Amino acid sequence: MIDDYPSCEETYVTRRLDHDSADPVSSALGLSPSTCQRVGQSHQTRRVTQIHPFSGWFLWAEKHAQSYDTAKQINATHPNT
Repeated sequence: MIDDYPSCEETYVTRRLDHDSADPVSSALGLSPSTCQRVGQSHQTRRVTQIHPFSGWFLWAEKHAQSYDTAKQINATHPNT
């Protein structure tokens, strides 16, 4: 990591946006999601298969900011900063 925070082992920031589709979110932000889910899409948990009740667009800061500083991670997931 770039920043020196001796008491910090790891930090994670995820930007989550709920929308009918991931495409308009990606276009508006100019960023590709780390992952996305679509309403009605099934996913397997440890015990059961569940259906996503909403669509979601997710961007994990760890892929965009090598920092323990959460403010820097948040800024890295926002295209206008």
